[in-house]
Amino acid sequence: MANNAMKQQYHEVLNHIAYLVVEYPDALKKLLYDYGISFTGVPTSKDYSEAIVSKLKEGDQAFESALEVLIKQLNPSEEDQFLGGLIKGAVGLVGGLIRKKKARRRQRRASRAAASQDRAYERSEALKAQRALQQRIQQQQAAQRQRAEEERRRREAEERRRKEEATKREADQKRKNQNMLMIGGGILVLGIGAFLMTRPKGMQYPAYPPMRPPMPTMP
Repeated sequence: MANNAMKQQYHEVLNHIAYLVVEYPDALKKLLYDYGISFTGVPTSKDYSEAIVSKLKEGDQAFESALEVLIKQLNPSEEDQFLGGLIKGAVGLVGGLIRKKKARRRQRRASRAAASQDRAYERSEALKAQRALQQRIQQQQAAQRQRAEEERRRREAEERRRKEEATKREADQKRKNQNMLMIGGGILVLGIGAFLMTRPKGMQYPAYPPMRPPMPTMP
């Protein structure tokens, strides 16, 4: 790679492609299908890495432009400096770097041996790009799993908090009901006591004779 700026672009492109693989695989799958690459079954991250690097190595400018558009559309941060200026043409940089030595060789009217070396160089650079992309995909997958685990813990903590609050409200209501019963009972006792204390001392209630069974009637 020629300089640090190109290295930065190269790594930024791989990071953004890895993000698409992890977060938007269906959109990326459709893009690849539109440009002649289809998968049997559910593609793995390795399948995506190989397919994307293969297309970039071909130098298909229409594919490169479409991939740039997809990165811009699905990137979570609109303030990304890379998207603000470096993205245009940066996707093609990856494929361009893979093909760079071959282009120089052609300019020198390479021999058959040199052409063979060019192909070996391309394979080597493509494998490097695939490994670098796969590594970034794995890193983002790990970050995704960590976010999911943190979210799960947050939901569980929130659920525990709600249950604790509901239990506390229920206990408070139960204590309140018990207090009301105690207060009501106390008022009743006080009322009876007050009634007995204010009743005249000589006051007696009439006594009623016991009930007798009716006399049998004579036939």
